Amino acid sequence: MMTSKPRILVVTHQFTPHVSPRTTRWSILCEELSSRGYEVHVITGTRQNGNENKNYQVQYLGSDRLGSLIESTRRASSKSEENNIIKKLFFFIAKRIYRLIYRVFAWPDYSMLWYFSVRRKIKNIPDYDLLISVSLPFTSHLVAYTLNKKRGTRWIMDIGDPFYLKKDAPENNKYLYSYLNKYFENKFYKHASKVVFTHQESMEYHKKTFDTLNHKSSLLPPVFHAKINKKTNNFNYKKTPVKVAYFGVLTIGVRTPDNFLSFINALDMNNIEIHWYTNEDSKHMIKSVYSKSSKNFFHDMVPRDEALDLMDNEYHALLNIGNQNPFQLPSKVIEYISTGKPIIHYSEITDDPVVGILNERSNSIIINRKTNPEQAKKEFKEKMFSDKSISSVENFNSVSVVNELLKLI
Repeated sequence: MMTSKPRILVVTHQFTPHVSPRTTRWSILCEELSSRGYEVHVITGTRQNGNENKNYQVQYLGSDRLGSLIESTRRASSKSEENNIIKKLFFFIAKRIYRLIYRVFAWPDYSMLWYFSVRRKIKNIPDYDLLISVSLPFTSHLVAYTLNKKRGTRWIMDIGDPFYLKKDAPENNKYLYSYLNKYFENKFYKHASKVVFTHQESMEYHKKTFDTLNHKSSLLPPVFHAKINKKTNNFNYKKTPVKVAYFGVLTIGVRTPDNFLSFINALDMNNIEIHWYTNEDSKHMIKSVYSKSSKNFFHDMVPRDEALDLMDNEYHALLNIGNQNPFQLPSKVIEYISTGKPIIHYSEITDDPVVGILNERSNSIIINRKTNPEQAKKEFKEKMFSDKSISSVENFNSVSVVNELLKLI
């Protein structure tokens, strides 16, 4: 018998403390749901460090045996000592072998082993009234489908990046699995009660291929934590050098820094620093373009709360690099907006969904390959030394987004 408020199970391979747009989105939503009295339980393939203070339950159902070995190798590879040549070479080779095997054979994506781990431990998963699965990775939906076949409750799929429709940087070997990708994505859509997308362009893009979405798709906007707007800020915009920060990862074929770096180098502005909070692969991409540039400063990715503090208190402006397709809206843009700081957005395509959002803000700087460098320098001087200009982001705070989610429930 269902209680007055449904018990909610969230299935997501990635979750906090892992840092990604999807983990941020659902940690905020789970927090908001639990604050309203909903019983929320999360199952994830992300190890918990034991010191999280959450008002909801998080259950790690990670891969043992082979999965743990691979996970350990990946972590060790990223932390290998630079002055240990043999160790560095070993992990370099191990990482390349790992990537080659997974790139060729893994289905539906790199997290496929998690599916088998959950299958083995399915009896440990508590009862629920509503199931929500989160991608990427798409394996989360495969797990949810298996669970729902056994328990038969309402199921909401939250779609991040495209899966079958992702042509650049696909999640698996599209030459081997293209038919399988489309078949199972369509199968899951038919089985789900609702399918939600973060923005209109992505939803319409999917509906053209999957007819079943015409009567069960809805929008569930990106989300940011409202507390960032409550901070006081006495940032001195007059101090130099001008510091610009980028938070997030870069991906070949999806979001690359090449054109932006070429443009910023052509500006010949000696008093500007670009600070990159990103992963090792992204750092390598940047260094391969401008290995000797003194303008670039590299940092490891940081937890979300630390990133918000840095955005608000350390930098003149925030940088976003547009995707090379119109179907992905980077969630960082909403959090950037909520700080009120000037935002530099490098747009790669004419139908970039971020441009429409940023055009409403007086201190946004939108550039592309056709932008005149002298005009850009003028905009930089006008907008990067201005006071904060808080724009309304009420539709994207946790309260508003959960209200939209509850309408679907």
